[in-house]
Amino acid sequence: MKTVAITGATGFVGSHVLSRLIASGYSVRALKRQASIPPILKEALWIAGTLSDTPSLIELCTGADTLIHSAGVIKAKREADFIAGNVKGTENLIAAAKQAGVRSIIYVSSITAREPTLSYYASSKAQAEHLVEASGIDFTNLRLTAVYGPGDSETLSFFKAAQGLLLPISNPQAKLSLIHVDDTASAIVAACNNATIGQTIELCDGTVLTQRALAEAIATSVAGNPRIFALPRSLAWCAGGISEIVSSLTGKTPMLTRQKVAELYHDDWSTTDTQLTQRTGWQPGIDLTSGLMQTCRWYKAHGWL
Repeated sequence: MKTVAITGATGFVGSHVLSRLIASGYSVRALKRQASIPPILKEALWIAGTLSDTPSLIELCTGADTLIHSAGVIKAKREADFIAGNVKGTENLIAAAKQAGVRSIIYVSSITAREPTLSYYASSKAQAEHLVEASGIDFTNLRLTAVYGPGDSETLSFFKAAQGLLLPISNPQAKLSLIHVDDTASAIVAACNNATIGQTIELCDGTVLTQRALAEAIATSVAGNPRIFALPRSLAWCAGGISEIVSSLTGKTPMLTRQKVAELYHDDWSTTDTQLTQRTGWQPGIDLTSGLMQTCRWYKAHGWL
């Protein structure tokens, strides 16, 4: 039985990957903080630790054939926090993987890494990719486009807004691609089954659409009829600045920052990359309309909408 080590397994994407790995017959070793583990995930062998805890990382990787690195910092107050979580954490993990004899690494990255000057987050993901590429271990960097699906709290706000009167978007004609979380998980496991790809791959469901088209699709999924309008970038930038000030006063980490605004207003986060399909035969199985409807039903069933 092949053994896989995984970080970030309690997160939105990572938990789906973990469940699919277990269903596929893998033996799984997973890194966790001290928080309790949901019952659905208890079939894995859990190792308590963080990306700065070298002994725990070595224990995580010991006996593993493949390492899936999906943990990371997506919001932070300072550049140093992104560097510590996404760059230094990856560096620590690579060192542990080498010591433990791991044969391949799959790094779960972000499509923002192709524009590293846009934000500290994008830069940190790009730097982590370079570390993986230079590790000397067989690797695949998987850049995720926007991931959505049941249980996702990040896209919930768009569904809620679509039920109201107004649905603001940043750039109506900006292009983007998405992928359902179940397809994301199956893609990562497909890469795990073919762990010598040695490429950086952008992962999507094969479609490209505009922000306006996505907003209209979300509104349809919730049976809403909001007025979709472009929020001026200057207003979003001011809101990001205010959020940063509030964060400095409260100590809470802001999701909306001026750098996040730069990401949101970028004109193209789309891709039609088919490398993973060519290399592994993987195909996305959930189209956007079905995926949005399924997500909406889940939100309603769980009282989120």
